[in-house]
Amino acid sequence: MKMSMGSRLLQLWRKALAVGLACAPALTTLGFLMAADLVLCLFGLVVDRRVITGAPAWLKPVKFALSTMIAAWSFAFCIASATIWPRLRRGLDVVLAAALFIEIALIDMQAARGTSSHFNVATHFDGTVFAVMGVSIACIWLAMLLLTVVLFRQSFAHSAWGWSLRLGMVLALIGTGSGGLMTEPNSRQLADAHATGRLSIVGGAHSRCSGWRSRIAYYGLERRSRRSSHRALSGHAWIASAAAAGLVDRPSSRTGRRTDAT
Repeated sequence: MKMSMGSRLLQLWRKALAVGLACAPALTTLGFLMAADLVLCLFGLVVDRRVITGAPAWLKPVKFALSTMIAAWSFAFCIASATIWPRLRRGLDVVLAAALFIEIALIDMQAARGTSSHFNVATHFDGTVFAVMGVSIACIWLAMLLLTVVLFRQSFAHSAWGWSLRLGMVLALIGTGSGGLMTEPNSRQLADAHATGRLSIVGGAHSRCSGWRSRIAYYGLERRSRRSSHRALSGHAWIASAAAAGLVDRPSSRTGRRTDAT
C-alpha cells in the first residue's frame, strides 16, 4: 500500500530533524528559534506602526528572521552531508549558530528601541551595536568559507549531489561577501562630500571627508543590500533544493574512494 503524501512529508520531516539534531544541533535549534522569531516579528509588523528610515520598524527583522531560518537549516544540512573533519564541523555548527543569533538579537533589539541597526553610529551605544554586528558577520563569512572547503574536500558518491552543495555554498559566499560593497558611498554622496566636506550618516550626524577615497558606513543602500541578499539567498535556496532531493534518496558520502567527476 502506497503511503499518502502527508505521511511521506511527515516521514521526511522526522528524518531531517533527526539528522539535523545529530549532526548540527546548534544550527538546527537556531532554525526553530528563527521560526518563532519570525512569528513574533510578523506580529510586531501588524501592531507596531512606527517607521524607521522610511520602512515599518519590524520589516527588516521579519526579512532577517526568514533568511536566517533558511540559512541555519541550509548550513546544518551541509554539515550533515559531510563526514570528514568532525571536530571542525562541530566547531562550525557552534560558531555559525552563535554569530547568527547575535546578529538577529541585535537587529530585533534595535527595532524594539525604534532605531536602525545597520550603519547607525548616532550614539556610542548604537555604534557599538553596529561594530558587534560587523564582527559577527565577519565570523559568519569565515565559517562559511571553512564549510565550503569541507564540502570541496568531502567525497560524495554522486558528483551532481556534491557539486550542488558546493556551488550553493560558493554562491552564498559571493552574496554574503558582496555586502561589503554597501560601505562605499554612491556618486551623490561623494558629490555632496566634495561640496561640503562632510558626509551624512545615520542619526543626522556628519563626518568630515579627507577626499573621495574616504569610505564611511552610511545609510541609503537599499538597492545594493537587496542584490547582496538575493545572491546569498539564492545560494541557500540551491542548498535547500539539494536537501529536499537528498531526503528522498540521500546519496551516501561515506565512501572510501572519490567518485566525483574531476
